[in-house]
Amino acid sequence: MAISSTNMIRYLSLAIGILVMALSGSLFSFASFSTDLKARFGFSSSNINLLSAIGDTSMYVGFLIVGPIYDHYGERWTMITASVLTFLGYGGMYIAYAKAWGGLGFLMVLYCLAGVASTAGYLAALAANMANFPASTSGTVSGVLLAFFGLSATLFSQIKTHLFSGHDEVVDPTSTLKGTKATQTFLLFLTIITTAIYLIGAVFMVKIKKPVIKTLDSGSSSNATVNITSDIEKRAAATAATPNASAPVQALSRNTTFTPSMKNGREGWNSSSTTLDKESVAPRTAHHLPGDTILESTDPNSNNAAIITTTDPTKTCSCLIGATYGATGALFASMTRDFFGDTYYGTNCGMVMVLNGFNPIIANQIYGIFYDRAVKNQSPTHEAQTEDHMTCLGSACYDSSFKVASLLQVVCVVAAGLLFWAHMRKGRKLMQQNSAMA
Repeated sequence: MAISSTNMIRYLSLAIGILVMALSGSLFSFASFSTDLKARFGFSSSNINLLSAIGDTSMYVGFLIVGPIYDHYGERWTMITASVLTFLGYGGMYIAYAKAWGGLGFLMVLYCLAGVASTAGYLAALAANMANFPASTSGTVSGVLLAFFGLSATLFSQIKTHLFSGHDEVVDPTSTLKGTKATQTFLLFLTIITTAIYLIGAVFMVKIKKPVIKTLDSGSSSNATVNITSDIEKRAAATAATPNASAPVQALSRNTTFTPSMKNGREGWNSSSTTLDKESVAPRTAHHLPGDTILESTDPNSNNAAIITTTDPTKTCSCLIGATYGATGALFASMTRDFFGDTYYGTNCGMVMVLNGFNPIIANQIYGIFYDRAVKNQSPTHEAQTEDHMTCLGSACYDSSFKVASLLQVVCVVAAGLLFWAHMRKGRKLMQQNSAMA
């Protein structure tokens, strides 16, 4: 069976999008070379933590900059922006590290540029491929792309560990520079590979234009271009007006449950199933990780029934928390498209994601307050307590933080339930109105 050129472009763009996503998370490999940065520039732990936080925050705040660029100029210029910024960011860090030149402020600016570049690549790959595939598969597409984004930290950390470790380096006694040359080479590697892949994405990763047909105008031989999407919407609306007991999901059709300003030619709200479908979250939640943890925590000779009971509860809880984070990360892309469409997808994603840039700072501060309070309240347990008084022992160190986190999760679940109920109610009401008019 011959493959159409449209499908070739679609899947080629998806393949390149996967590569772009795998590189866009390179910022999360900071821990693999932070020790050398600390040694070469004489930074304190607080300086390194601040530099890391600036990079992470710039990724999310950068959505407010990158989103409008994508909406107005498209995926090509967004990828070009990513390539320029990553060249300046990682390239500048390479030069600064090689010469031990510049201070913390200069590195913060460079790392911020690299963070915005990662956001540009992330958004262009996600938005272009979400637009190329129908709504019925948007969950799967976003799940696959975000899975590679999540795995990129592991990928680059392993590359740094195995190819640029610097363990076999011979220390030059005449050099005043600390830190390994391997990290310098690794920064050069990051500069070259991210810039090159982003440029390749700018050329070959494209958003497929909506199909058009040519028709003859009545009484004239001139050609007119007609958008097929409009006809699809009309047929979908006519179909949705007829109740069908065998297809209850039709009550949630975009044409019946959303206002006309939100319709973007989607054949219905079947993405309500893709948004909640396991395929949209399973790749992003890295389901192999809990399995590996369970296998490592159990006796190889134990039977399957004993696996869960013998697993370290802390590891199990950590896996579940990580799975929740991954699931919500995969869901936001589909939900943003479902609710607001593709017209201003970049800006809408920016508004949704920008708070993520401040959440780590706020959450760390709240956790620190609870932790310090628990340290002060705990009683001395051994003679060395005066030396390691900042070490908190016992569940009291974390109870308050988990209570706050649990409360916030309950708020999210309740809000999601109310949102679903409101759209169900609106869908039923509109179906009744359409039935009465018919």
